[in-house]
Amino acid sequence: ATVDLDLGAEAPMAKATELDALETPQLGLPTDPTLRSLLMGGLAVAVRQGARDTDLPVAYSDHNVLLLLPHTDLKGASVVARRILMKVSRGHVEHGGKRYEPRLSVGYASAEGEAIQFAELIHLASTYLKEAQARGGNCMVPAQV
Repeated sequence: ATVDLDLGAEAPMAKATELDALETPQLGLPTDPTLRSLLMGGLAVAVRQGARDTDLPVAYSDHNVLLLLPHTDLKGASVVARRILMKVSRGHVEHGGKRYEPRLSVGYASAEGEAIQFAELIHLASTYLKEAQARGGNCMVPAQV
């Protein structure tokens, strides 16, 4: 099903931020399910600490989190994403006698005062997430619709 976000000029802003924290310099995307679980747990903590009460995190895949920021402009979304990025980049995971330092890639899109389908907003965030990943991670790439 497609959800339409009908945002008039006076409506709250809708942001979609997609986060991918499972890539590590040592492995790229790890295949070990325990390591993936540990990394996702670290991301969940960073999101919980970095997001606000009005933000809505959703597990989007086995290694992505979608964060909806319905009452936030693009600048505010950047602040939230940067806060989460800093928390993840300062952390590490110990597993199997090795230390892993995850990299967070962030792509985000905005629909400020525009009528846009939810699926399109997510697609835009995903597109910019891929660009952040291509840059090597630990970065944010925004887009404004």
